[in-house]
Amino acid sequence: MGLPIALVALAIVSTTLHLPYRRIPHAIDFAGAALLTGALTSGVVLISAGGEDLGWASPASFALGASALVPGVLFVARQRRAPEPVVPLRLFADRVVRVVLALNLTSGILLFCGIFFLPVFLQEVAGVSPLVSGLLLAPTMFGAAFGTLVAGHRVERVGRYRHWPIAGSVLMTIGMLLLATLGVSTPAALAIAYGGVLGLGVGFVMQTSLLALQNSVEHRDLGIATSTALLFRILGGAIGPSVFGAVLNAGLADRVPRTTAVFADALPAVFLTAVPVGLLSIVVALRLQERPLREHAHFGPDTLAAAPVVVED
Repeated sequence: MGLPIALVALAIVSTTLHLPYRRIPHAIDFAGAALLTGALTSGVVLISAGGEDLGWASPASFALGASALVPGVLFVARQRRAPEPVVPLRLFADRVVRVVLALNLTSGILLFCGIFFLPVFLQEVAGVSPLVSGLLLAPTMFGAAFGTLVAGHRVERVGRYRHWPIAGSVLMTIGMLLLATLGVSTPAALAIAYGGVLGLGVGFVMQTSLLALQNSVEHRDLGIATSTALLFRILGGAIGPSVFGAVLNAGLADRVPRTTAVFADALPAVFLTAVPVGLLSIVVALRLQERPLREHAHFGPDTLAAAPVVVED
């Protein structure tokens, strides 16, 4: 279902977006990309399998840990001397960048906790079908979209963004606390509304924090800074379900048959485990600095005078 929408988006962008640009030779850091991929892959596999399929003290876990640590160290060393690093380390000298990366990680963890485990409640406790449980995630996603829309319009009018990630982090934490109250007698509609609270908080955090990042870095770093923030968001989506899945499995262990009551007893612990992540997001958001918004894009004669400008029709 997503492919037609993606094709429409591609058609709109390719036919309506015309930006001046200059051709610049680049040196792609293939070695850095390979090291980063190896470190992240091993780390995610270790977090996903550790404690369940693999014992934390097993040789396989140590091997995965080493295969994540060694490429990670080599990656940092590579970024220090690469002509065009995958992740320029100078980005981390900016306090706003550090805060935004942490916010994208925590919001990714919390969003995917809701996306993965709210359907488990709807199917195993509320008794709806897998198809319907997927459709009932719409309020969570619409909440995120609505939060993004509202925050974006308000930032555009007022010119201040700092309070939105703070408010969003509070809402995400409240959403997790509400989801932790789910039980056998909880109506599905109420559970869906709790998911909407979580989604609204995510919408407040993600877009405004990304705006703060793009407003703070140098123009030459806009692309890499944005992609790095999205990488941290995706990492949150990879790490969160693995950790919370382990919590759910621990709650279900040795409880056979796995009835509605068993799932209703085990799921609140999953959402409670996510509450500290929400609290951490609040603390991090409070450290976000407010900086004046840029008033124009950096596409002027002074910017592009150093190289020929090509505009595609």
